[in-house]
Amino acid sequence: VEGDRIIEVGDTDDLRKKYPAPKRVIDAKNKLVMPGLIDTHAHLHHSIIKGMVPGNYGYGTPWLVRIGQLYMKKGLYTPERAYLAAMFSCLEAIRNGTTSIIECGTAPGAEEPHARAISDSGIRGILGISAQDIFGPPGYTRPKEVIPIYGATPEENMKRIERVFQKYHNTADGRLGIWPSLFLVQNVSDKMCRMAKEFADKQGVGMTTHANTMRPMVETCIQGWGKTPIMRLYDNGALGSNVLLVHTAHMPGRDIMAVRETNTSLSHCVFTSMGMQYGACLFNNFPAMLDMGINVTIGTDGQACCNHKDMVRAMNAVFLVHKEVKFDCNLWPPKTVVEMATRNGAKALGMENEIGSLEPGKKADIILFDLTRPEWVPVHRYNLIENLVMSATGDSVDTSIINGKVVMEGRVVKTFDMDKLIAEMQKEGEAYILEAADFLGTEKPYPENMPPLW
Repeated sequence: VEGDRIIEVGDTDDLRKKYPAPKRVIDAKNKLVMPGLIDTHAHLHHSIIKGMVPGNYGYGTPWLVRIGQLYMKKGLYTPERAYLAAMFSCLEAIRNGTTSIIECGTAPGAEEPHARAISDSGIRGILGISAQDIFGPPGYTRPKEVIPIYGATPEENMKRIERVFQKYHNTADGRLGIWPSLFLVQNVSDKMCRMAKEFADKQGVGMTTHANTMRPMVETCIQGWGKTPIMRLYDNGALGSNVLLVHTAHMPGRDIMAVRETNTSLSHCVFTSMGMQYGACLFNNFPAMLDMGINVTIGTDGQACCNHKDMVRAMNAVFLVHKEVKFDCNLWPPKTVVEMATRNGAKALGMENEIGSLEPGKKADIILFDLTRPEWVPVHRYNLIENLVMSATGDSVDTSIINGKVVMEGRVVKTFDMDKLIAEMQKEGEAYILEAADFLGTEKPYPENMPPLW
């Protein structure tokens, strides 16, 4: 590695002869060296409300949004807490081997704290700046307080996104990118869809959104516009190779064909689907879509949805659950989900020539797994990838190099005070949620009569 790039990959003895006086050598004995993992869907603010979605409350999303509306109305989500939450999400990601992460829907007011967190943590990140111009049916109702924050029109939304883009895009040594992000297809107009995609095309960046998340959301969109979220995007020219759709659990045939035709990428958030009953595993379209040539990637989502940011666990779940549902043990080999978490993720970011594999000329985004951990042993050339996918977790990542910089070594993060951050999150997270949800009482609530949002 020289600077932020890999300059050569090869046999140890050969490289020692060619580069006899390196500034530093990392001892990778008993380590698996591989490209960093790429998490294609995250909500950086969720760390502060981790575990707050009741496990037995239907789809979960209405309860999560109600809590979100409550703390927005009370003004409790301050810039300081936004930075803390984002830093903590970056910590979880780095500790589990993620070197690149995409946030889908950075809310107004959180842009600067989240950008600062990406910069300070050392991770590579894209912030999808949230756009929304419909605040009631046929989408779901947002509090009137957020209308002036987002902007009531597509033009106001895009002015805000452009300001953030001009200030932060390609900063933090090139690690930080800015994309437009449609909050939900049900909550944006056709004009908003078109303007966001036109901006992404003009600036040479991507666009991301939650689309066809689950059947009730699809049905809501059909009731309002006569078409699914994905077909709305398609008809507005808002799909393409620079577009990343998240969840896509309920996929009618026409929607699948529209995604394939336009080379649009998908993010499979397996834990969110299983926990909130989206149906991505039950309907089991992802293996077929991958076979059709669609670029399928893996995301962890926010901690309020899946409670962790461990991409290794996510690979394991994706690998196993579809085999069970399809009753097909030959569905795919372990290396397929490794590619989904690396090469495919890089393609979704528009960075397939920069990251996703260990090749000369690419960015030095490299992770090292400790193969002496019990979950790996015995390890040999016949079971290395199998143990990675079926035995390991992100907890066995020893070292992380991002953009040529050692960000973690020996499980210790080098770019900030990890222990101090954990202590601060415990203190602020507890105070924040108890203050925001003071009606909850001493027991974790499982409300029985909360009206749906759509």
